[in-house]
Amino acid sequence: TYIIDLFDNDLEKFNKNKILEKQESSKKFIKDFNNHIKFENISFKYHSQSDLILDNLNFKINKGEFVCLIGKSGSGKTTMFDLLTSLIKPTSGQIKIDDIDIKNVNKNSLIKLIGYVPQNIYITEDNLISNIAFGQIEKFYDIQKAKEVIDKMNLNEFFVKNNKDFNMNVGENGAFLSGGERQRIGIGRALYNSKKILLLDESTSSVDNETERNILLDLIKLKNEITVFLIKHDNRNLDLFDRVLNLKDKNIQKKND
Repeated sequence: TYIIDLFDNDLEKFNKNKILEKQESSKKFIKDFNNHIKFENISFKYHSQSDLILDNLNFKINKGEFVCLIGKSGSGKTTMFDLLTSLIKPTSGQIKIDDIDIKNVNKNSLIKLIGYVPQNIYITEDNLISNIAFGQIEKFYDIQKAKEVIDKMNLNEFFVKNNKDFNMNVGENGAFLSGGERQRIGIGRALYNSKKILLLDESTSSVDNETERNILLDLIKLKNEITVFLIKHDNRNLDLFDRVLNLKDKNIQKKND
């Protein structure tokens, strides 16, 4: 009976997934990002809570902008990223990419469009190219593209100190990498996969001020390729951003323009 119950549960999940797949196939595919991201009257609360985390939030990010979001821990910064990537749905309001509500966008096309870089980067015990092309089968690696990303993210120093050996192992959990190199690999993965919108969730908070500044300066050079939305918990290097938004009291306040 136990085995039959397990099978029945799996079959029910399978049927639900088929229904969801059919629903997703009818949604719009976004192949590129051309204009702006809009948060329109966004409010959000978890079902288990009575208080709103975000309350009637409105702002816009234009293509090619370099925008920083600051705020206290627990203010809802990461929640905004979860909403933009459609991991959770707003309680009210709309999030639009190029004037298309993301609830009407196919999730696979959204995944291809948006790159998410966390604070802690998972590194495999392999060479640098394998870590850049993370998730792909080795025979399908685009070596030339990986090398271009390595150049853009200033990871060449790793090769210089290792006799320019592209097969050099980075060590267990990236033991031979500096903190800055780890973060550059995380960002490099998004560039390798041609993401147009880059969400950095406190991705530079674990490195020193100078390393963070150098990483941000490298990203600024790529403005014609990507739009960057970065979460920070401190006030370091805010002068490099086009705009700094302060999330306070459940809403966005402009810190500077």
